[in-house]
Amino acid sequence: PQENLIRPEAALERILAFVHRALTEVENANVELVWISGRPVYRVTFELDGQPHSFYVDARTDDIF
Repeated sequence: PQENLIRPEAALERILAFVHRALTEVENANVELVWISGRPVYRVTFELDGQPHSFYVDARTDDIF
């Protein structure tokens, strides 16, 4: 159920900590909930120094994959 999911903002914060960057350093940050093999996942995208980056965060466990 979706009530057990982490907040989209938490997924973005998790990725920014992972890449050692602050929200003020990235552009065009976007978080969308997608389903991969029946599993809720946040797709986190942003640009950093003009380069696009994309990560996936498990919406239940906060794991990056």
